[in-house]
Amino acid sequence: MNKDLDIARKAAREGVRIIKEFKKDGFIVKKKGFHDLITDADIAAEEAILSVIKRLFPTTISWQKSLQATARSPITEPGLLTP
Repeated sequence: MNKDLDIARKAAREGVRIIKEFKKDGFIVKKKGFHDLITDADIAAEEAILSVIKRLFPTTISWQKSLQATARSPITEPGLLTP
């Protein structure tokens, strides 16, 4: 199997695990922008996904900003991940 695909699957499974925990226990919705909402479950899942990627590709990604400091999505926010 393709190594990159295997890593993507591991990261996705970790994100799903986090979302399931929040689904069971509940989550808080925050405003990210004027018409853009984000939940604490979204943030936690993205952190878990990025943690897997960072662990398996430690020198590939430059971590520029903290998710909590910006309250933005590192996956969708341009410029936060640089090869």
